[in-house]
Amino acid sequence: MSVLHRLRERVKAGSSVNSDDSSAAVKGWSPAAGIWLSQHQDEGMWQEIGIPGVSVRVLNLDRERMCVTTLVKIAPGASYPRHRHAGPEECYVIDGDIHVSGAVLGKGDYQRAEAESIHEVQSTEGGCTLLIVSSLRDRILE
Repeated sequence: MSVLHRLRERVKAGSSVNSDDSSAAVKGWSPAAGIWLSQHQDEGMWQEIGIPGVSVRVLNLDRERMCVTTLVKIAPGASYPRHRHAGPEECYVIDGDIHVSGAVLGKGDYQRAEAESIHEVQSTEGGCTLLIVSSLRDRILE
């Protein structure tokens, strides 16, 4: 079982964030008028995902669309393995640098990968923080 698959299984098992989810408050979520949710900077937990130097913080899990919104931290010198996208992936660089398919993205840069596309190994020199919206069905390619 791939690392990404294990992460996505953990997320599916314990990170549901719906306005009718009674565990929302325990997970650091604050329902507002039952219509939208907010999470403050000091709320939520960073999770190691089994890839050295990579941790994630789940912001939203949409089981109906099989989509997850996460903050991803990659430590300086670390990399994320080659993977195939089951659905579109959107990536916004909050801070740092990320080397993707021959390009270097920096703070404020955005990239979209279409469904069935393959990302080769992604790396960072100085570390980075990313906002990523992706499919729960993405697969690490070994």
